[in-house]
Amino acid sequence: MYRITDTKTYEQSAENLQKAALAAVAALEGKIAKQNGDTTIVKFHKTILGKVLGDRSHFELTIQPNGTGSQLDVLAYPLNAVGQELKFGVRKGVTQTILSWLHAHIDHQLSKQAA
Repeated sequence: MYRITDTKTYEQSAENLQKAALAAVAALEGKIAKQNGDTTIVKFHKTILGKVLGDRSHFELTIQPNGTGSQLDVLAYPLNAVGQELKFGVRKGVTQTILSWLHAHIDHQLSKQAA
């Protein structure tokens, strides 16, 4: 119900996108919970960069080659205090905000790689 699925394609290679995504996660103070092949599971705390968002979030980032570039698939949802998917009492827009920040940070990291 509160799950967000998102797909974005990039002109850069999957390897460069992976590096940019990991740098973006670090910049947003995310914790990598697990890496399995092309999928990285990330947990974000309630507070990111000093801004209190109110909910913890779980992100599954899957990066795959796509033609001449690559593709980022994201599955994201809020978490309760013990790390389970939050089914009620979700603060509106928290997960979407983190997703938009993640995309902005990835774009920034990719532009730094190109420079």
